[in-house]
Amino acid sequence: MFRYEEAGKNANICRRSSHKNHIKGPKKRTEEDDERFAQSFEKMILMAKSKEELRNTER
Repeated sequence: MFRYEEAGKNANICRRSSHKNHIKGPKKRTEEDDERFAQSFEKMILMAKSKEELRNTER
């Protein structure tokens, strides 16, 4: 037979342990992160342009 008292105790235990599984999330972006992104983005754009120019000269 099912006991309501046991179900209540289990629910409390589950509720108390839920904070253990909470993920805080990523760290905030820094100015160094922004600078690194800007440099890599610019490099990627330049590489794409040079590949496009290479394709155009092969034709």
